[in-house]
Amino acid sequence: WTQPISRLSLITIGANFSQEYDFTSMGGSVIYSRDFNDRNTTLILGSSIELDTINPEGGIPTPLAAMVGSGTTQPRQASDDTKKGLDGMIGVTQVIDARTLTQLNYSFSRSDGYLTDPFKILTVLDSSTNLPQRYVYENRPDMRTKHALYWLVRRRLARDVISASYRLFKDDW
Repeated sequence: WTQPISRLSLITIGANFSQEYDFTSMGGSVIYSRDFNDRNTTLILGSSIELDTINPEGGIPTPLAAMVGSGTTQPRQASDDTKKGLDGMIGVTQVIDARTLTQLNYSFSRSDGYLTDPFKILTVLDSSTNLPQRYVYENRPDMRTKHALYWLVRRRLARDVISASYRLFKDDW
């Protein structure tokens, strides 16, 4: 839902809900944009939240526990778990001239809770033969922080458009 809040400002509010037999996700977002400089400059601020519940069939696998054969009880630590994510972004877009614009964005993301994929496994190899020895459930950290800086410049030529962008990304994983 997008609504003007003044002649030069907009607010956008979003919500989402998704449910599968083993996963429920809900979230929301808000984006504020404001034009300046005869509408040649736009500032954007955005934020979102996501709340998920993971309920895999059979429960949450015990991290790094060996998988066992069919018909055998698999090692489980709980029936379900949760994770949440918070994201934020600030950006500015500037019209340089009638044919050129540039954009610069910084985004931040923080996730915590159960970030492991309960359906992924790791293969442990025998060091001498490199043959599979056993399979274990993966184990990811329970917190993740990401930062990104993105720059774009776009120029209209006679018949085409040329675009160049660069992204710096830092992830603590």
